[in-house]
Amino acid sequence: MPTVPLDLAWAGHPRSIASALLRSEGFNALVDPGPGSTVGTLREQLERQELSVSDLNAILLTHIHLDHAGATGSLVKENPRLRVFVHSRGAMHMADPSRLLSSASRLYGEEMQRLYGDFLPVPRANLHILEGGEVLSLGSRQLQVLYTPGHASHHVTYFDEAESIGVRKSLEALADADIVLVVLDASHPVTDAAARRRDTELVSLVARRLAIVVQNKIDAIASAPLVPDGGLPVVMTSALTGQGIDYLRSTILRLAGGDGSSQPESGFLTNVRHQKLVQDSIAALDAAAIAVPHKTPHEMILLDLYNALRPLDEITGATTADDILNLIFSSFCIGK
Repeated sequence: MPTVPLDLAWAGHPRSIASALLRSEGFNALVDPGPGSTVGTLREQLERQELSVSDLNAILLTHIHLDHAGATGSLVKENPRLRVFVHSRGAMHMADPSRLLSSASRLYGEEMQRLYGDFLPVPRANLHILEGGEVLSLGSRQLQVLYTPGHASHHVTYFDEAESIGVRKSLEALADADIVLVVLDASHPVTDAAARRRDTELVSLVARRLAIVVQNKIDAIASAPLVPDGGLPVVMTSALTGQGIDYLRSTILRLAGGDGSSQPESGFLTNVRHQKLVQDSIAALDAAAIAVPHKTPHEMILLDLYNALRPLDEITGATTADDILNLIFSSFCIGK
C-alpha cells in the first residue's frame, strides 16, 4: 500500500510543489493535485506509475489554495467519477472559485495564468464534505480526517495509522540492529536545504551506533555530494550500475569483525535466531566432551552429538533428524 510522491516541477523548479499518490488494492487517490499549470506534468508522473487520470478514484484536499487544489476541477472534468474530499469551509470555493480567483488575481496580476493555470469549478455532486473526525476507507487503507486549522481555516490532515505503525516498527528494528545502513539519495542538489535537513536527521538517529552512511545514485551526479555523515564511514554506491557495492560489502564485513578481502563469508552471525542455535549446538558438544572421560556409553554420546547437529540443521537444512537417527540406530541398539 505505497504512498508515492509526484514531483510537479512547478514553474520549472523540481521539488517545489508535489502531489502524493495513495494506492491500495486497485484504489488510487491523489492528495492535493497541485495547480492547474502542472496538470501536464501530473499526467506524466501518473504514466510513470502506469496510471492515467481515468484510473483515479478520489482527490483528497488538505486545503484549497491554488498551489494545492487548482488542478482539481480540470481532473474532474476529465474523469467525472472522481470524488473530491474537502473541508466544509473550503467546499464552497471549489464549487464556485470566482472570489478565490479574484483575490489571487489582484496579487499575481498578469503572472496568474502562467503560474497557476486554470482553476475550474468542481460540480457539487463530486464534493464530499468533511468536518474532521471522519474515517475514509480507500481500498484497504483507513485514513482518519483531522481538522487542523492554522495555515488555512479549512485545513485538514489525513492520518494513516498503518503507515505510522510501519514507521514505529522501523524504529524498533533500528534499535535492535547490529549494523545500520543509512541510505541517502546523492542526487539531491546541494541547494536542496530540505533534503539535506532530512538526511541530517536520519544520520542523527544512528549517532554513536555501528553504522554506515550509504550515498546511493552516484550515477546521477557529476561531482561528489556534500555528505551529512555524523562522523560515520561513508560509501558511495549506484544500485543501478553496481558501482561501490563490493566496497559496501567489505565495509560491512570489516565493521562486523570479518575480513572483507579474504573471507567473504567469515564466521560471524548477524541473525539472533542463528546465534541461539549455534549456542545450543556448542552446549551439546560440551556435554559430549564431558561424557567421554566418564566412559559414558557411546550411544549416549552419539545422542549428544545428534543434539549438536540438530540446531545446525535448522540453519543449513543440510541434514534431517531422520538422517541422524538412522545413523545412530544403524549400529547401536539402546538397552542391548
